[in-house]
Formats: sequence, C-alpha cells, structure tokens
Amino acid sequence: MKYLLLAVLCHQLDYGLLLDNHYHPYVDLPIAVIFYYLYLYLNFSGFCDMAIGAAGLIGIPVVENFNNPFAARNMREFWNRWHITLSQWMRDVVFAPLSKFLVRRFGPAYANHAIALTIFVVFLLIGIWHGVGWNYAAFGVAQAIGVVTVHYYTLFLKKKLGRDGFKAYNENPWIKAVAITITFCYYAATLFLFANTFAQMKEIFACLR
Repeated sequence: MKYLLLAVLCHQLDYGLLLDNHYHPYVDLPIAVIFYYLYLYLNFSGFCDMAIGAAGLIGIPVVENFNNPFAARNMREFWNRWHITLSQWMRDVVFAPLSKFLVRRFGPAYANHAIALTIFVVFLLIGIWHGVGWNYAAFGVAQAIGVVTVHYYTLFLKKKLGRDGFKAYNENPWIKAVAITITFCYYAATLFLFANTFAQMKEIFACLR
C-alpha cells in the first residue's frame, strides 16, 4: 500500500512538479517540499516493510528501520527514528570511537564540544554515503547543523531550567507540538538538497513567479 500506491501518488506532487519547463507560483515549492518528504518516507519504509515481511515468512527476523519519524521532537530524536540501521551503524562505528578519542585528546572539560565535532563528522559522512555530488555533502552538513543545535540547546536548557524545569519543559504538550512541527519542516527543507543537484535547484528557483 505505502510503496505501490501512496508513494506513487506523492511522487506526482514533489520536485518533478517544478521541473516541467513552466512557471509556478511560490506556493508550489513548499507543496513539493512536503510531498517529497512524504514520498521518500512511504517509498523507503514501504520497501523495508516488504523486506521485513518477506524475511519473516521464511523465519528470518529483520529489525525495523523506521519508528514513526514524524513524531520526532528534534533532529537528534529524528535520527533515532529514521533509517535506524544506518544511524546505529554510524553510532557504533564512527560516533562512539571518535568521540572517545577526542575526549581523551582534549580532556573532559571539552567533552561537549568533542561530541558536537563528532556529530558534524558523522552526518557529513552520512551525506556523502547517500551519493556523489556536493548536494549530498550539503545535505549532511544540514543534518549536522540540526543535531548540533539540539545538542547545545539541550545543554543550555538543562543549565538554565534545572532538572525539574527541564522535565516540565519536555512534558509540556504545546512545546512538544511546536518542536515536532519545527523538526518536520526542517528535515523536509533539507531534503531539497538531497533531492536536487545544484543545477536543478537553480532551475526550480528560476521557474517560481
């Protein structure tokens, strides 16, 4: 259902809509952004669902690769819900050893900055892993900026609000709703880099009126 029907329908309204040699109103760009995000999720998670189901029929357990990423309240949580196998592999192979090395190298006093630097390296590699082209590296940098911002913002809130205040902040339903919305919009916007070469980006902006 997701892979064969819903993904195909969403694909009709993504960036291909803007690459038809016609002028488009500006509202078509956010429409394309949202529907590309939906298409990518439905296509990728639908394919994974079929693989998990097929493996289950022959008795091979396969872990879930997505855990409701639309419910993520920040980019760090998002990457614990999206493409989980890739996130866990990068965590174990790159993040853990590199962060430990940097903390030993620069000392515990710089641990938070070492973690931020490691996050940047991890997501730059994730961007490059997705394909050849500067747009994929830019996509990785955009993810790094999002996760590093969450890292420092969390440290700031914990220091400013204290343990009880930080807990209350996280439990506030209005704050959670705003955070989920911002996360959804941010990741959807970064997919503009993932979905298009720089030449295509220029063509898309040129067609907007």
